[in-house]
Amino acid sequence: MLNKKLGKIISVTLAVLIIFASLPTFSVFADDIIASGACGDNLTWTLDSDGLLTISGIGKMYDYRYSDSPWNSYRKSIVTVEIQSGVTSIGKYAFYDCNVLTSIEIPDSVTSIGNSAFYACEGLTSVTIPNSVTSIRNEAFAVSRGLTSIIIPNSVKSIGNWAFRDCTGLTSIEIPDSVTSIGEKAFYSCTGLTSVTIGDGVTTIEDEAFSFCTGLTSIEIPDSVKSIGGRAFKGCTGLTSITIPNSVKLIGYKVFEGCSGLSSIIVSEHNENFSSENGILFNKDKTKLLCWPEGKSGNYIIPSGVTSIEDYAFRYCTRLTGITIPDSVTSIGNSAFYGCDG
Repeated sequence: MLNKKLGKIISVTLAVLIIFASLPTFSVFADDIIASGACGDNLTWTLDSDGLLTISGIGKMYDYRYSDSPWNSYRKSIVTVEIQSGVTSIGKYAFYDCNVLTSIEIPDSVTSIGNSAFYACEGLTSVTIPNSVTSIRNEAFAVSRGLTSIIIPNSVKSIGNWAFRDCTGLTSIEIPDSVTSIGEKAFYSCTGLTSVTIGDGVTTIEDEAFSFCTGLTSIEIPDSVKSIGGRAFKGCTGLTSITIPNSVKLIGYKVFEGCSGLSSIIVSEHNENFSSENGILFNKDKTKLLCWPEGKSGNYIIPSGVTSIEDYAFRYCTRLTGITIPDSVTSIGNSAFYGCDG
């Protein structure tokens, strides 16, 4: 009798165990973290089910190339990035094409943002860069078209090539006094930019730095700038006038090409290398005519004393209807009147 009862108890117990064994197991810790790994000699990363990527530890993040970051296969799930204090750099291509990323926290321990770190992060709308960062590298935020606001602190010394290329959502930018150079195509095709403040520490504006910023209506070049690269303002159709300060020693080729609204170039009278007359750009002693603004219209009589019309001087000046060249001119440069359809 006892054996029969014992047998029934054992059978029921086994049945219950089988039922429970068939049910899924639940672990808050196991299921919350969906992936993890290393991203630096002393850094680790975790990604949870809510799309939060957390990077923690001490030291530099590894540099990556294009889409080979360890979390790249999860990039369509990463909504928020939290970089904890102790991390000293954001590696190259770290968040490349994380286009659903909407917010990121960068701690004061970070000193550099690597090449293409936030390339094509189109979901990002605003970024606050901490005071510890000294450089924004090439293409750091390029093609992040949703970015409408970014604060560059007074610790940053250089803005790399293509750093904000095609950030079409940016409407204004303040470049602090600490920055000494604005890289090649740094703000190329930022078509939404209407306001740019360049700090007094900038000495170099590289080639095509503000090319195709079509919404830009005015820009003030500070008295610290010594060189303006070729095509620096190419295609800035909204610009109507620009002033060259006395510090500028070098102006690159075709610097105002495609500025169809530009009707006046004004040069500080204290500039030792350039001058202007009636909004037209000359060398200091007015022997070389350098640039007639594309937005200027009508007939023009070149002043006597000009000896050369420089390369591209009237290129695409479609509103120029007539020109008188004095006997003093001995040379007309390459493409000087190219595309003067009027």
